[in-house]
Amino acid sequence: MPYRDQPRKATKEQFSANTTIDGNRIDRATEDVTDRFNDIPLADIRRRFVSNTLVQGWTPQEAVFYDVTANDQLPYHHFPWLDLYNHWRARDDSNSMVVDTTQTPTFQNPFRIKGTSIPGIDHEARLAFDNHPQGRQYAWTTTLYFSKPAVLYDWSIMMLTDVEHGTAASPQNFTYDGVTPPEGETAGDPSKDVVVCISVDNPFNPDRQVYSSQVVARNRFEVSRENVSLNALPATGFADFAPTVFGSARFTNALPPAGMWMDLSMNVPVPRNSRVRMAIVIPAYDGVVVGPGSWGDSTSAIYYPDPWYRMKPGSQLSWLEEIE
Repeated sequence: MPYRDQPRKATKEQFSANTTIDGNRIDRATEDVTDRFNDIPLADIRRRFVSNTLVQGWTPQEAVFYDVTANDQLPYHHFPWLDLYNHWRARDDSNSMVVDTTQTPTFQNPFRIKGTSIPGIDHEARLAFDNHPQGRQYAWTTTLYFSKPAVLYDWSIMMLTDVEHGTAASPQNFTYDGVTPPEGETAGDPSKDVVVCISVDNPFNPDRQVYSSQVVARNRFEVSRENVSLNALPATGFADFAPTVFGSARFTNALPPAGMWMDLSMNVPVPRNSRVRMAIVIPAYDGVVVGPGSWGDSTSAIYYPDPWYRMKPGSQLSWLEEIE
């Protein structure tokens, strides 16, 4: 028999046919019902939720030339992207890695986010030139605090190809380099180097990311499978997973896709007083052991090699909160 609300939830006094009813029992039942309705439990109230949405985005800045002869470019900064690996080395004026012997590597979080390993990048490896690590990853994180219970139900992420900065010589088509792809991959394979995740900090030690709980994670997926286009739908339709790309005079040899978009549907309950972190992680290959692919690399001097110049990121997170 399916569950139904029973009178015993309001009072223990039961009245039915063929039973006696006296004033004392009626008084006790009336008092029970009165006490319950003066302080209605939450379980007796139909819960109503309201949807909230966080929308955010970032447009990359222009880079500037600081050495016209060498055609090297110096970006102002790479905000909001932060190095995923907290190391005790610093960049010198030539943008290479040098050892800082005046500091000790005692970081509380060696990695800003866990579960972000991808092929071709080893943060702790050191190459022969400039003591440079074998690639890097950069994370854009946003922190939200939920004082009341909530339910995360949708996360939409978009990375539009930056037409102003892209070039025919260095398009952003989310593929591996044709010379030195990561181990296990071949030239031109779709790259698997974007990581998206949502984690909830440990309530007893919220600043230690090793103790956080990842409630949403997507890693090592083929980014080009999420390609989108802003062009009008042609009469013949788009080829599967290969939409028509931008048309522009800047792209004369190889047109990049319009970008990628993914929509993650979820049903993730978040406890009250929780600190939630949403993160998007992009790669920066070393350019020697693993070629730059479509992200560029810090050893290249052509166009805008740093990965944060290769697209315009944005996201939209939606959740439900109970109406009190």
